[in-house]
Amino acid sequence: MRWIMVAIVLAFLLSTFLMYDSGRGRRRPDPSADGRLQDYVVASINGRDLMRSELETMVRNYVQQSNIRELTSTDIPYLFQAALDNAAFQMELNKEVEARDPNVSDEEITQQINIMADRFPTRETFYQSMERSGVKMDDLRRDVRRQIATEKTITGSLALEVVSDDALSDFYDVMKVFFFRVPKGFTFDIIELSDDKTALDMREKIAADSGGWREILSDHPRSSDVIRKTDEPVFFSEAALSEDKKLSYMVSLEIGETGNVTEVGSNDYMIAVKREIMEETVRPFDEVSPDIRIMLEQQQQRSALDKFRNDMMARAVVEIYDHSIFPAPFSADLKRTSIPDPAEVSGDAPKETTLEPEEKADDPAVSPEADEIKTDPGVDANTSKDTTPEIDHSGIEIEVEDRGPGISNSSEDVSFLFQYPP
Repeated sequence: MRWIMVAIVLAFLLSTFLMYDSGRGRRRPDPSADGRLQDYVVASINGRDLMRSELETMVRNYVQQSNIRELTSTDIPYLFQAALDNAAFQMELNKEVEARDPNVSDEEITQQINIMADRFPTRETFYQSMERSGVKMDDLRRDVRRQIATEKTITGSLALEVVSDDALSDFYDVMKVFFFRVPKGFTFDIIELSDDKTALDMREKIAADSGGWREILSDHPRSSDVIRKTDEPVFFSEAALSEDKKLSYMVSLEIGETGNVTEVGSNDYMIAVKREIMEETVRPFDEVSPDIRIMLEQQQQRSALDKFRNDMMARAVVEIYDHSIFPAPFSADLKRTSIPDPAEVSGDAPKETTLEPEEKADDPAVSPEADEIKTDPGVDANTSKDTTPEIDHSGIEIEVEDRGPGISNSSEDVSFLFQYPP
């Protein structure tokens, strides 16, 4: 289920904990000799210290993955809180996966990798991209195994019920006017052309024989000027047409009458032929019941996933040592903030891999055994336990407005908000 995979990918993104010796145990920001802040412990999760640098890495990864371009200082505390919450969730989720230990077959792993490869023009470009990414096939299979195991753990924990026919009927009775009402309108055959003179000539011929308009288009010596035409009459609501200055005249056309040539864009001229008047109606239950079932099932899945996440969060023991970098609660009952789904932030859902398909490949083909791709370095292939090594912070540039006194605004920062001494 895509909605589950999105949650899994996001959780993996935020699960990286860096292993620093320097700064462990220090629970407040102290300046070093050169005035820059030293790394320190901001919180602990189940007794495990979380460094300020680790928290910033989680947020930075999320911002980059979500393609967020504008970020202000007021956003930072909420992103920190969301990263902390999701790190706690990921720790509990990893424990749940290890406890359940769902079976993942080699066939399932291969099938998922084939789905990744199918996004590329050819297998050759897939393998070339793997080599450039620098991760071995064994690492990919390890990460895919973990991903599938996590998905199975989540789906196996969701108590989903079969949506009954009564629930479908009840929903339809209450919501049919809002979801399934079709307003009064008309259907039209539409032709769009790139040349105004051709459009005027075709309009004259179609007006004389609107029933044979397709033959008129195909037989016309300038038929290459046709940009597009409808295969079936398309519906326009009366209200929408009435509000459009250019198209409002179409409301008063007679059935079979050809409209004027209307310029709807640059080098885009439209001809419309009115075909039918459609009175306001409500789509019948039998026609829409499959859509209602999908809607209710998705709603139930989202609620179940929220409950699963809340249950995982309730098990985590989180202690915050530096409250100044997190949002000040408005009340004791304020719920924790979750980082939004990247598909909602950028219009695109996150992918299961970091590979991007390429139309052309310049490198020679590489065999699967020798290929490498990017995978998560923080999971042991045999134990599924976090063994993440230190990650290089260099080369990261994110603009943050008004970070406050004592915090650098330079885009040269190697950490997210402030620099650590070497």
